[in-house]
Amino acid sequence: MSACYFVDMPAAALRRQEAGSLAERAYDAIKTAILRCTLAPGARVSEAQLAATFEFGKAGIRTALHRLSQEGLVVPVARQGYFISSVTAADVIDLFNVRLLLEPAAARLAAGRVDKKQLRDLDRLCRVGYDLDKPKSVERFQQVNKEFHLLITEAAGSPRLTRVLAGILDESHRLHYLGLTLPSADHPAHDVGHRQLVDAIESGDPDRAEEVAKQGIVEAQRNCVDRLLSLPSVRSAEIPIDGAPVR
Repeated sequence: MSACYFVDMPAAALRRQEAGSLAERAYDAIKTAILRCTLAPGARVSEAQLAATFEFGKAGIRTALHRLSQEGLVVPVARQGYFISSVTAADVIDLFNVRLLLEPAAARLAAGRVDKKQLRDLDRLCRVGYDLDKPKSVERFQQVNKEFHLLITEAAGSPRLTRVLAGILDESHRLHYLGLTLPSADHPAHDVGHRQLVDAIESGDPDRAEEVAKQGIVEAQRNCVDRLLSLPSVRSAEIPIDGAPVR
């Protein structure tokens, strides 16, 4: 009979593991608050303030802020602390331009590779709607929308593209919470673009899938920029746009 040996993890290693877990939780909490605009764009924050708000130690908060600054969600300023990254028209246009580069290409590839299970999942996801009067419904739609688009990149067979797009879609969530991209109550057919995209991918026509994906992003960009321009806080000097989507 063979003997079993149990080796205790050194205390220092346990502390490092615990610290890493706390930093990860702090990162998730602060990032969620930024994406949901609980921490408003442009707001000034400090390690002490965030530690008190989210009940994490300053070390975990500091590590989280470092990661978030690398992702462009917070901006460190010497002797002033951190600022939640602002949202300008230029930022919005850049975000959509990146989506225009990535998502149509993914749809084109998926049209030749998507399997039956993925098609069933896409069909299920594109049926999920939301009620503007119910915040939880909108939050659920945000999650489903991200899952929908990432499923297409997965069907395209590109793990790297999936990882990159996941970050882009996270940034897009802030636009939803700012009320810049959600259709109004007068336009309930918010899933039409998704339905058309699923049909195009299912048809196996890469040209059509690419074009449908492109048009959906262009329409979303136009809607978002129009709403952004209506906000009094937007400085016209930062708006390099003439009314048409920038390519």
